[in-house]
Amino acid sequence: MATSSVKSVNPPDPQPACLLLLQSTLYALVLSDNLGSMSIFHALPLSGLQEIQIGFGGQSVRFLSSAEGLLLTVFSYNKYLSQQLC
Repeated sequence: MATSSVKSVNPPDPQPACLLLLQSTLYALVLSDNLGSMSIFHALPLSGLQEIQIGFGGQSVRFLSSAEGLLLTVFSYNKYLSQQLC
């Protein structure tokens, strides 16, 4: 589990998130309200993962899926966290 910021096509601005990597899916969880509850921001099935792109200096990782519209960008701001995620 890593704390970072995530972004998908909508909404366009990165949000603080917690990543949860399970055997079949990568989940990005975000705070959903002021009470501290979390919701699933994005669920990326690993079976459909087509490509992983690492940004300049390892500051970000983009996950591209074979399914249309499944794109997740993770801003770890730390190359070591990005390496662990990959």
